[in-house]
Amino acid sequence: MTESLELRLASPAIADIGHVRMVVAGPAGTLVAGTTGIARENGGAWKREATPCASSDWIAREEDFLTIENDGTGVVIDARGERRKIPGKKPDTHVELGATQSAWDPERGALVRFGGTVRGEKFSDDTREWRDGAWRDVATKTRPAARTKAAMTYVPPLAGIVMVGGWATDHLADTALFDGREWTVWDAPMPAEATQNTPGVLFFDAISKQLVQSRIVDAPRGREIALWRFVGEGRWQLAGKLSALADVENDDRWLSRVLSLGWSFDPKARAIVAAGTHQGLVVGRAELGPWLDALEPVGWSPSA
Repeated sequence: MTESLELRLASPAIADIGHVRMVVAGPAGTLVAGTTGIARENGGAWKREATPCASSDWIAREEDFLTIENDGTGVVIDARGERRKIPGKKPDTHVELGATQSAWDPERGALVRFGGTVRGEKFSDDTREWRDGAWRDVATKTRPAARTKAAMTYVPPLAGIVMVGGWATDHLADTALFDGREWTVWDAPMPAEATQNTPGVLFFDAISKQLVQSRIVDAPRGREIALWRFVGEGRWQLAGKLSALADVENDDRWLSRVLSLGWSFDPKARAIVAAGTHQGLVVGRAELGPWLDALEPVGWSPSA
């Protein structure tokens, strides 16, 4: 499968929100976090809003978007754009804000954070968990290698959070599963081309029950978003690509004038949603439903 992902100016037009730091999508719509503001879409219309906090590590939950400050304060934005704060009770003092990777565990109602950088000098291999405004350390017998910029998502058939790749002086090629108590690190390394660029985006499609990671890779013309599917025990198989041409003004090549690209998987629409900046916010999507349904089923098991 090779599809085209085209980017067009957001409608209505959105002023520049700076470099795109994160894109998240879920039942509450799509949220793009930039360095100078956020843009939020619901029902097809985009709106620019002021940045509500310092953190750009946003999570799409069942009915809203959530981000956590290092002091434990939670910031929530729902589908109507209404905001509320969850008072911080206990801070995360391990790492620098914005240098971590997190995922939401809907079964336990907790945000799990792993790794990050410590004062810009070293990498962390600590696991922390946030609930109701308080961070706590999670002591595990097994620890994945210290890192930053990994991709993480909750995978229902495994009843846990899968983490892939990341960076710690070099690109990492492992896959690990956190079940809420302990980590399992699979021995099978990811293909070299699947680790070339970080961070990637990891997502689980509930209908096809496919776990897919996506990363930018070089292509004969510009760049592509390559899609690898999980086939069990830490093994990945290249299954498709999205060609990356930005249909903005003079059909500029991907990542030349379109800056700071980010993307996410919209579980409701079963589509990749991408955003960048080019004289304003540019957005695009590529439908993946038929492609996902055509993939060979994964034989999920607790040890998969």
